[in-house]
Amino acid sequence: MVVDSSSRNHSDYPNPNDYTIALPTEIRDVKQLQLVSYKIPRNQSPVRYTNNTLHYTNTRIEKTSDENGCVGFDAHRSSFQKIVLPEGVYDGALTAPPGTQGAIVEAYRSEIAATMGISTSDMLSDQLAHELETRLNSNAASTYVVYLDSLRKQYTIATNFANPAGDPNSCDDPVYFQMFFHCHDRKSHGKCRTGEAGAQYLKNSIGPVLGHPRTDTQNKLMGTIVYTSGDQTLRGTGTCFTTELQPGDWLYIADTDTDTRYRVHIQEVVSDTEARLDCDGQGGGSLPVSGEGYAWNGRVTMPWTRNLQPDCYLSMFVNCANTLTSATPAIDGAFYLMPAVGDTFYDIPTAMPFESFSPILGRLDKLTISFRNPDNTLYDFMGANHVLLFKVVHYRPDVAFGDV
Repeated sequence: MVVDSSSRNHSDYPNPNDYTIALPTEIRDVKQLQLVSYKIPRNQSPVRYTNNTLHYTNTRIEKTSDENGCVGFDAHRSSFQKIVLPEGVYDGALTAPPGTQGAIVEAYRSEIAATMGISTSDMLSDQLAHELETRLNSNAASTYVVYLDSLRKQYTIATNFANPAGDPNSCDDPVYFQMFFHCHDRKSHGKCRTGEAGAQYLKNSIGPVLGHPRTDTQNKLMGTIVYTSGDQTLRGTGTCFTTELQPGDWLYIADTDTDTRYRVHIQEVVSDTEARLDCDGQGGGSLPVSGEGYAWNGRVTMPWTRNLQPDCYLSMFVNCANTLTSATPAIDGAFYLMPAVGDTFYDIPTAMPFESFSPILGRLDKLTISFRNPDNTLYDFMGANHVLLFKVVHYRPDVAFGDV
């Protein structure tokens, strides 16, 4: 039995990802239904509306205190901003950055490359890194560079916290930046079969593509820092500068006493508790006042490798045949899991997948078929049709001998 999705009723079912199709003739007393071959196009964009949004804040971090007088800072998470990348298939080829982001961005890129001991052409990029960098510099109120580790395929997003409205070399009036991936709203969390709430990404988060887990970026330095007017040394308590800082990093500093904000440039990491500063990034400068507070790093490297093909399967559902059981809603009750890439005819081993009906299915006159992504959204074939070849084992009357 061959099912061609182009033969469906297009008025009732405009999309081939969820439809019911009537069989030319009904089949009685069905014992088994088996998928033996199929040709399904993979037209859906891997980066699409469900995973193309970066949530971030780009403002001035605000000092807070609780009823016990403990000082904290509000990162404005409740009013985060969004960058939405175009849907599409992003080429993963490693290339040199295009160098078209403007003089300020390119100067910052050259600064990072110099501290890494490489040329700007060696700060590799790909289509996604370029698109993200372009939109960050267009939407956000600071300067950003996005580059890629050629061996581990991990993205790094770096900012110098500079306020474009002011002096780009000034230590004063920095612009805070942090990315958010974790959904803190417990009501929106999915629940596993044991009833425990699990961490979830923010809606439509680009985290799975960038390679970031379901937690907000942790770019705040450990411990507290102390600085002295006229000195170019940053000192810390409970810190670990040697593992958290690199020469060339920009830090956002929030003073806990005066409630002032600064940005400083790391010239040298001396120890876990000491770092030499180069405030303006041009070979000189120091913090204007003395104080203590907290610091955030402007360089964030994704913990995981990039994933430009975040969907490793699509689930096929058939109304009368449920062969799979899973704690994953997109799989539970499905008939078959298909690889997420490739559009050639696939031959299925005889053992899988099939549904044996007990008791016998009295009549099969139509099939309802749907395809779902791992996030349980319908797969988008973008209008392309598919073909499914089923083997149907059934009993029928033998007219010649009268046997049933």
